Amino acid sequence: MTLVLSAFAMSAYAALDLRANEQPLPVTRDPQAIAKIPPGYRFVEPGTLTVAISALNSPPLALLASDNRTRIGSDPDMARLLA
Repeated sequence: MTLVLSAFAMSAYAALDLRANEQPLPVTRDPQAIAKIPPGYRFVEPGTLTVAISALNSPPLALLASDNRTRIGSDPDMARLLA
């Protein structure tokens, strides 16, 4: 029993390999969706859709890729799909 608990505790601190998640989802522009944006809509930054995400370093919602710059996780994936 002690051996099993020790193995579980050690695996809990093992480094996560997120390389497979660092590739962004493939997305394409949807002209019909873009056409539904009302004329004169005021974006936070003109021409850019701003989407709020969860705090960083809260996997699987949002965290930084190995380049320490690219946001990955389910929140950034959904934002890319919305954009």
